[in-house]
Amino acid sequence: DNRDADRVRSAGAIVLPHLDLLIDDFYDAILQQEHTRERITGGDAQVQRLKGTLERWLRELLAAEYDPDYVARRWLVGWRHVEIGLRQAYVNAAVSRLRSGLLDIVHANFTGSEDERFAVQAALHRALDLDLAIIQDAYEAEKHLRSEAAFRSLVESADCAIIILRADHSIVYVNPFAEKLTGRMS
Repeated sequence: DNRDADRVRSAGAIVLPHLDLLIDDFYDAILQQEHTRERITGGDAQVQRLKGTLERWLRELLAAEYDPDYVARRWLVGWRHVEIGLRQAYVNAAVSRLRSGLLDIVHANFTGSEDERFAVQAALHRALDLDLAIIQDAYEAEKHLRSEAAFRSLVESADCAIIILRADHSIVYVNPFAEKLTGRMS
């Protein structure tokens, strides 16, 4: 919805002057939590790089340009968190903290009507919910890959014949045991 994008951009005009405080608060909270702190192995230099990454993430959110490239970049953010082993619950908590900070800044500095402030805050909620959904998709993809790898490992090492067929009875997969047993390659 174009009105939502306009409202998110208007929130951006309010939030951008306070971005450093929001980011510093976020990383102060991150560094207090052992599970998230232990993922930061590069010391202060890494924290400074991560702050820059968060600033870009927030600026992009507040620019409200929701095109396929935006979705791809957001998905890669989720995938990076998967790669470093950060549990999804921590990502959700982190976005919740950012959401609270963004909404507090808008609430404290909004100069329009109360109805419009509520509409701006609702648009921010929807934008953040979109980001969370995209990030969650990366976590779901990782679960799928892990499940697929576990299944493949199980069927390939099974001491029994496993043959998977299509609906037309053509063969999709034959495990190594079945190949040895039948002499047929999949």
